[in-house]
Amino acid sequence: MKRSEIYALIIYFMSLFAVKAFLDYIDIDIKTRAIINLVIFPVILVLLIFLLRRELRQPGFKGRSISFGKAILWIIGGFIAVIAAQKFAVLLKESLLGIEPEGAASDSLIKALPLLIVSSAFFAPMVEEIIFRRIIARFLILRINPFIGILLSAVIFSAIHLSWQAFLNLFFVGIILSYAFYKTNRLLVPIGIHILLNLLIDIIELLS
Repeated sequence: MKRSEIYALIIYFMSLFAVKAFLDYIDIDIKTRAIINLVIFPVILVLLIFLLRRELRQPGFKGRSISFGKAILWIIGGFIAVIAAQKFAVLLKESLLGIEPEGAASDSLIKALPLLIVSSAFFAPMVEEIIFRRIIARFLILRINPFIGILLSAVIFSAIHLSWQAFLNLFFVGIILSYAFYKTNRLLVPIGIHILLNLLIDIIELLS
């Protein structure tokens, strides 16, 4: 792993946990929390792009990347796959673990500040795909093998969200996104899938 990638990981994880610790410690209203969440991901994205400006111009793996047209088809197919995976995860949790789906949150950040959708649905997926697919999944795939690398990166992706109820959903999403990146050699593909998924979730939350 390159030094710039290590720095990128440090910036991401320190920012993430510092903001979470701050929000957990300080008693502030929900709109202020939403504003902080609105700002943090664009800032992290700018830092990551600056740090990884050379790496992001290069393909993740050896060989040619797929064409832009095929990338769009992969994004559409991947989006359908993650929706199916979400449904499967819900059924699995209900039947095996007895976990019921979570209801709509009464303290929704999106409802408090609808503009947060811009960060949640666009900037956050870009940041997470750079961290979890371009750096972590790529490193594990090249260091171990594609199968184990994809599974391990999905576990890390799920665990970092610190949500036991959503772990299985995120695990399946992580597998699909890492597999899509590995097969297409285009970071645009998992970013596109992730944006569509977050956008759908945010719209449903806003309208609920």
